[in-house]
Amino acid sequence: PESGVPYVFPALLARPDRHFARLKYAGVQVWRWDRLAQSHCAVSARLGLELIQLPCSHSLDDEAFESLVEAFLRVVSSDD
Repeated sequence: PESGVPYVFPALLARPDRHFARLKYAGVQVWRWDRLAQSHCAVSARLGLELIQLPCSHSLDDEAFESLVEAFLRVVSSDD
């Protein structure tokens, strides 16, 4: 909403090649820095893929927040 503040929670993905796409497919509104962190620095390049932002705005109701957490945990804990 117009009066809302778009807070995000940072998280590092252990398997960004697998988890990022699965989070998107699960409907989690997740962002990362892959296009913004264009750099010759190896650390920046790695974090551009591993570091994600999860929405945690005060506009999320309890049900939406619980759904987000459940989807995130299900994706990052899966080994298949």
